[in-house]
Formats: sequence, structure tokens, C-alpha cells
Amino acid sequence: MAPVKTRRLEAVRTILQNNIVRSQEELLQLLDEQNIRATQATLSRDIRELRISKVADADGRYRYLLPTDDAPESDHALGIVGLEISGQMAVVRTRPGFASVAASIVDAQGIDGVMGSLAGDDTVLIILRQNASHASVARQLNKALDLI
Repeated sequence: MAPVKTRRLEAVRTILQNNIVRSQEELLQLLDEQNIRATQATLSRDIRELRISKVADADGRYRYLLPTDDAPESDHALGIVGLEISGQMAVVRTRPGFASVAASIVDAQGIDGVMGSLAGDDTVLIILRQNASHASVARQLNKALDLI
């Protein structure tokens, strides 16, 4: 019989391949339905270990996605890993060294609701206008950066 952690990690992979999961609580419930018990802290460690990203769909709602290991990382020119929006800020995560390219694209696109961006090595902070629609900004960023 497989060790508990191995079984749990495989169950998480299978769940995310077959379901749209929007929160850790939802993922914990789906694991529980398979008689796999885990704490929130354990699940957070599993998510990091599996390199699962939380990204915005075209409608601006977030979901967990497994990394796409079927293609080499270099196949995605921008190295985008994920996008999160909260309040008047959005954060785009990239592979190391790709953030400045992503920020330049965001700034050049003239995306409605975006004031500007700041780039580090693997993270772009995007400042949103006061009443920017998160769903609209997410759609435009997804299109500009080819996230989904």
C-alpha cells in the first residue's frame, strides 16, 4: 500500500485534473469524499510541493491548476505561472527572470483599469484604478499574457 502522503498527492492531482477547484476548503472536501484526511497546513504544503498555481479564469474567478509538465517550461515565452487580484492590486507570478518582460507587455497593452506595473525577478505588481473591474482586468491580462 502506498504511503499516506503519496496517496494524498496523487488524489490531489487527480481531483485537479477532473474538477474545477476554487479553494483549499473545496479541495479538502473532495479529498474527504475519498476518505483522505488532511489539515489546511498539510494541504498548503502539498500545493507548494506539487507547484499548483491559483489563476484567474476568463471570468475573473480563481481556480487551482497543476503545472503543465507535458511541455518544456521554455515553450511558454513569458514563463507566466499565475495571476491573483485583490483590491487595487494584481500580482503576476513568472519563472525567475521573466517578470520585467511581463510588466513591459502589461504597460504596453494599455489595459483598461491598469495604472501601471512594477517588476521584480519573478513577480509583477500591477496597480489597478479605483473602480477597475477585477473580471475585466483578469480577462485582459489573461489575453495579453496568454495565461490560459
